Amino acid sequence: MKRFRVFLIPMFFVMAFFAFDAVTSDAYAQGRDSQGVKNNDKEIGSRSGVKESLAKGGKGVLDEDGPTKTQMWLGLGSIPVMIIVVKYL
Repeated sequence: MKRFRVFLIPMFFVMAFFAFDAVTSDAYAQGRDSQGVKNNDKEIGSRSGVKESLAKGGKGVLDEDGPTKTQMWLGLGSIPVMIIVVKYL
């Protein structure tokens, strides 16, 4: 039985590695344009953030890409559920 475990555990890790490798894609560095600026930097620099949303009225104003009210309440509701699961299971 001991020999079987010695063989089984490394094989499990090898199979897990190949399974993870099969479902993930390769990552590449971002390209730069002719001026030496990363392609994504221009997009990030043009975004409006918290500063503009606070200037528009502050309370209750969300960014267009931000979470909806339902997503916020779902996230807050998951905290007590997590505490209950950790405590009682």
